[in-house]
Amino acid sequence: MHQSAHGYIDKNLDPFAGDGGKIRGKRGQIVEQLIDYIWKHEFGGYTKTKDHVTHTSRKGNIIKKALDRHLYLDDTLICCVEAKSYLDVCYLARADWD
Repeated sequence: MHQSAHGYIDKNLDPFAGDGGKIRGKRGQIVEQLIDYIWKHEFGGYTKTKDHVTHTSRKGNIIKKALDRHLYLDDTLICCVEAKSYLDVCYLARADWD
């Protein structure tokens, strides 16, 4: 998985190296695309956006929850991911290497 993630980061982040304004504008999108890429290529699944998980409270209230990515394998929801992308590109690259 490390090789795939590292290759994706190199391809998609290096063009923005040294240009803080552009990377700040794209970082959320890049992190979500990285989640999609890893889930598809390493686990063979697919992701959905704008998907909801419905919960019913003890009082019977229906609550719809949505996160950035919902990860599926064979049409079964495996987990939901809330992508946080507050790191600058240098820290994201370091996290990949560490």
